[in-house]
Amino acid sequence: MLQVKVVNMSLGSTILYTPPCDSAYPAMTTAINNLRAIGVISFAASGNNANATQMSLPACISSAVSVGAVYDANVGGINWGNCTDITTAPDKVVCVTNGVPNLQAPGALITSSMIGGGATTYGGTSMASPHAAGTAALLIQAKPSITPMEIEAVLQATGVPVTDPKNGQTRPRINALAAVRAVLNTPALFRVERATGNVYTDGSFISGGADLAEYVRVSEPVSPGDVLELDPDNPKSYRKARSAYSPLIAGASPRHLGLR
Repeated sequence: MLQVKVVNMSLGSTILYTPPCDSAYPAMTTAINNLRAIGVISFAASGNNANATQMSLPACISSAVSVGAVYDANVGGINWGNCTDITTAPDKVVCVTNGVPNLQAPGALITSSMIGGGATTYGGTSMASPHAAGTAALLIQAKPSITPMEIEAVLQATGVPVTDPKNGQTRPRINALAAVRAVLNTPALFRVERATGNVYTDGSFISGGADLAEYVRVSEPVSPGDVLELDPDNPKSYRKARSAYSPLIAGASPRHLGLR
């Protein structure tokens, strides 16, 4: 039986509201509250009216996670009709983003599949909200027991701060890798640098095959010198060895683990 855990709502009302707007639409508020109560988190686009303080429905409902849009690259100047970004850059808030959303996410310019086949490119908060919802799905995959409240807290805590010049308010732009690492609560990725023998946990790689090790994922915190074994409960992951003669032994945690 398929169980829904994440809802994305790339939609909005023509009328804008100052959050929270729960009392204006009690039926929709109850529906989103009920979803959260059974472990389903709802994301909603904040809207594209370039309003500094208000948002569209359902983003303005307090139990929904509202999402604004940032650029994912320098795509040149863009006139959105109701506002203009003379210049663009990664993590710059798209001028159409409404209000002060809970999160920011990549929303311009996004190329994706379209109904009927092929691909198309659009921009706005409707493109940003699915990025946040997808990151929530990654967190659920990493930790199936995680709650909507925990998901929202992790995305907030691990995000990159960005400021909207319309209102001077700073909100976190989602960082999927940092969020997953936080949920796993461990430096889950490391590599050995061939030239120096140092081990790094920053997830970076030197191109050209210069590294001795690929990514290695661990299911629990490890310390330098720990003996690692395959984790039978977490496929493709390693854990501290449980016994001296374990048949699952895979190797030792490098002495320089956590060097930077």
